[in-house]
Amino acid sequence: MFISGTAKVVVKLRRIEPGDLDRVVEIERASFPLDAYSRSHLTRLYRKAADGFIVAELNGEIVGYVIGCTRRELGRVDSLAVDLKCRSMGIGSALIEFILDRFATRGITKVQLEVRPSNQSAIRLYQRFGFQIVGTINRHYRDGSSAYRMVRQGDNKTFQTEVKQYAY
Repeated sequence: MFISGTAKVVVKLRRIEPGDLDRVVEIERASFPLDAYSRSHLTRLYRKAADGFIVAELNGEIVGYVIGCTRRELGRVDSLAVDLKCRSMGIGSALIEFILDRFATRGITKVQLEVRPSNQSAIRLYQRFGFQIVGTINRHYRDGSSAYRMVRQGDNKTFQTEVKQYAY
């Protein structure tokens, strides 16, 4: 069991399993109605990065997930979403903490992601974890809207001291 210092509830974080994909697709579609990843794309991400595809369980139900991939020295948060009814409980913070720790243990010194400028709650979450807006990507999403690119940079020691300790 994973207990986050910032979560208001106790959540279990674990690697995704094949039977979890239906629930992840539901959360994805509810969270990103304009540009949700398709089931086939999420399946490809599962096959490609299962080690970085983490789900959050609350009372036995999947209530969120994060997908983190690595390429050389770069970590990438491909997607993070929490069930609408479970937001503001610290689950998103627990997921980002976990994936940043996973990157840190692999010596990753730079992590990036994209986020809609209108998604202010996500931007605030990422900023709390040291991400900064470094640019805008025009026409990034299917509906033609732009995205902010956010980056967190630091050496491995910086990540490990900033990421909270976990109790299992």
